[in-house]
Amino acid sequence: MLFSFFREIGLSEKETDSLLDKNPTLRSTSLDRLRARVLALQSVGINDFALNRLVIKYPIVLIAEEIDSVISFVRDDLEGKVKPSQLVRLFSTTETRFWLGFDEKVNLLLHHEILREKIAHVLNNVNLIRAICGKSVEEIERTIAFLKSYHNGIEVIVRRPAILNYYLDSQLMPKIQFLEELSGGDKEATGTLLRKLPAILSYRLEHMEGHVEFLRSYAGLSDPEIFKIFLVFPNVISTSKERKLRPRVEFLKQCGLNSSDMFKFLTRAPLFLALSFEDNLVYKLGFLVKIGYEYRTKELAVALGAVTRTSCENMQKVIGLFLSYGLSCEDIFAMSKKHPQILQYNPRSLEEKVEYLIEGMGREVSELLIFPAFLGYKLDDRIKHRYEVKKKTIGEGMNLNKLLSVSANRFSTKRKPKKVYIVYMGKRQHPDVELLTRTHHQMLATVLGSEETSKDYMVYSYKHGFSGFAAKMTEAQAHQLSKLPGVVHVTRNRFYKPQTTRSWDYLGLSFNGSPSNLLHTSKRGNGVIIGLLDTGEKEVSGTLIYPEVSDLMVSRNCESLSSNDDWMAGKVVLCFASEYNRSMLDDAIESVKDAGAKGVIVARSARDYLYSYATHFPCVQVSYETGTQILYYIRSTSIDC
Repeated sequence: MLFSFFREIGLSEKETDSLLDKNPTLRSTSLDRLRARVLALQSVGINDFALNRLVIKYPIVLIAEEIDSVISFVRDDLEGKVKPSQLVRLFSTTETRFWLGFDEKVNLLLHHEILREKIAHVLNNVNLIRAICGKSVEEIERTIAFLKSYHNGIEVIVRRPAILNYYLDSQLMPKIQFLEELSGGDKEATGTLLRKLPAILSYRLEHMEGHVEFLRSYAGLSDPEIFKIFLVFPNVISTSKERKLRPRVEFLKQCGLNSSDMFKFLTRAPLFLALSFEDNLVYKLGFLVKIGYEYRTKELAVALGAVTRTSCENMQKVIGLFLSYGLSCEDIFAMSKKHPQILQYNPRSLEEKVEYLIEGMGREVSELLIFPAFLGYKLDDRIKHRYEVKKKTIGEGMNLNKLLSVSANRFSTKRKPKKVYIVYMGKRQHPDVELLTRTHHQMLATVLGSEETSKDYMVYSYKHGFSGFAAKMTEAQAHQLSKLPGVVHVTRNRFYKPQTTRSWDYLGLSFNGSPSNLLHTSKRGNGVIIGLLDTGEKEVSGTLIYPEVSDLMVSRNCESLSSNDDWMAGKVVLCFASEYNRSMLDDAIESVKDAGAKGVIVARSARDYLYSYATHFPCVQVSYETGTQILYYIRSTSIDC
């Protein structure tokens, strides 16, 4: 019966004899159990030749109980999506202990936000024994937690599952920490780099260190600059140091680029480091020199950087197109110096734009020499649309630069008048003011169309005392905004003219009026608490000072004030007058005003209380008692008293 069974799965009689001799346990295993195990293996896709080879090499798969949980989990929970070849490798071992806990460890990955539809992809691209079965639950947990600390680092596993093959302490951690140190300790930026090129972790730490040291010593770049280049073009790590990096950096040096220039060049044209010199760069250099660029110049380096992303064939077609419209090599050289990108544009698109410039707009092709950036704008959405709109109002002789370079928001000719509205959103929901400001921009963008537009029309973001913002918008947009969740109310901004120079006049009261009027009956405001309103228009406060004049009596120091006293500038001056003398007070106030002071407080006669002095300069008169209290305050708070 056993021979018949093994014949069904492709074993010859000789192979069966050998198998039973080496594994006598099989003879005592019931046929039903063996048949059930084979059916289980076939249920996860291990059939025919793969099943035959697995049984011959590792017959333990037919009797080991530990395999049952793996097969049922793959078949039922993972819907049989793990590749049979992966399972064959997993079962190709005599260490059956590796199979224990397989389901628990895979569920751990699912628990840490690897999507169920992605889990099969992860399992099909790792060494299952090394990444899953050969590690403890705790080690897998630590690895995931470490990667997640780098701003959604779990995505790195999905993009490069083989990362799970590495050991955390001896492989992953040293490499990632090296990159983090290179970034200046920026975990988020390090996470971004890992997500852009997870394969960077497949390189040895010594390889990374060698590339960084080369860029430090030979190119003169700082660590943050090197990291920025890695961030823009992570594959620089895979570029041969001697075959490509060294000659490329040497070329840039010959063109006169210092380390600062080199950093700017490599962040804008990083592909320059990876392109083949013989198959790519040498042809582009030939084209550039042909149209007028001089070898070993900064201009040549800039132009070469601008064409790294285009093919030699495309570049040749662009130059040929310009020549066909009567432009000379000198003209092409002049245009590319102003706008280097023109040499990498699509030739067909360029031809359509040049044709429209000549036929549709009635212009000369020579105008491209003045404004070559014309060729970088979209024909239908920008060039044609704006030209047709403006032609109706200002005719055909318009400036191409002004026509196309002005922002979309400012271009609209039928814009509805916009006023400033205050959007009140109540109490701050969180302490992060930057996040609060972004929230305001996003909310405004919902009615203005884009965040770019919202930044143009945002006047102010209130993010400290409360949440809200002031922005320019139409009445309809303000109404639409008021309906959004989180908005308490929207109100039109209004300007109020302050009337605070002479409160008595504003209230219709006269100092010399009837003894029964409010001013007299209230003892000119004695004991009244005065509220101040900051209009926000200008600074109205100032430092209080008192002119300490030793050779004059305190009661007469108002008479000593002079317009030459520059120490009064920007201050509020307190002085004492011995008696009411209108002429003396006028002179004192004029002196304070001419000296650049902000105001004056005149203390006189104990029978008088607080009242304003009729002048266009801020002045108030107080009693001697009040003046003395103010003087005590000045002396107690001044370090010069």
